[in-house]
Amino acid sequence: MLNRFDTNSKRAIKIIIGIFTAVLIYKFMTKPGNTFSVLFEFILTAIAFVYILTIHEVSHGYTAYLFGDPTAKLRGRLTLNPLKHIEPIGLLMLYVVKIGWAKPIPVDPRRMRHRNIALPLVALAGPLSNVVFAFVIFVILKSYMGNDVFRVFLSSGNSAVLMSAGWSSIAVSIFSVMYTAFYINILLASFNLIPIPPLDGSKILRAFLPESGKRLIDSMERFGFIIILLLYYMGYLQPIIWKVFNFLINNIFVSMI
Repeated sequence: MLNRFDTNSKRAIKIIIGIFTAVLIYKFMTKPGNTFSVLFEFILTAIAFVYILTIHEVSHGYTAYLFGDPTAKLRGRLTLNPLKHIEPIGLLMLYVVKIGWAKPIPVDPRRMRHRNIALPLVALAGPLSNVVFAFVIFVILKSYMGNDVFRVFLSSGNSAVLMSAGWSSIAVSIFSVMYTAFYINILLASFNLIPIPPLDGSKILRAFLPESGKRLIDSMERFGFIIILLLYYMGYLQPIIWKVFNFLINNIFVSMI
């Protein structure tokens, strides 16, 4: 078992390093600027992306554990070690289209106490962790920048705003990565709240549906990913994501500026 785990871990590390190397080469080719700044910003962004996905999945598993389901813990998934959670294609998609995924956390509803309450809360925990993560970033940026600079930067994400305010190149890189992490957290939460299986929103919705509705959600599970891809390529998914995104931004963050 240990040898197999080591082999799987090494394979995952190689794939992730390959993805990061390819993206880094692309950035060097397309983004002008100081080599150190590009590399520094890339490394910070890579770490942020990995932990955005990791924390999302751990939040699902830990919430299930609080309700009596030890499945994720027994399988070694209640850890912040990203190698236990990261799915290379999902990580790559996070870079390419800003929406990605990790390995789904294993849960067993039969082992949960108060199942009717537990199931929607376990599903909600992932998107909620992204919103909380974004909130922490928001508070840090606002505290360091001040309202005026932060308001302009939040609305545009343009690092030139920070340069004109006199921040050093290192600080600009750090703030730019934090802005990206803020943006990705809210986007990932918005995507996962859509009520299409296997997204978290479908599990939250399922808890409030009659039996016929629950059966419909369950029957869609096998084809959910295909439905999501079709909606994405037909252009119907993006407006839904942006409506949820704007709702979260306007109702949680804008009022605090």
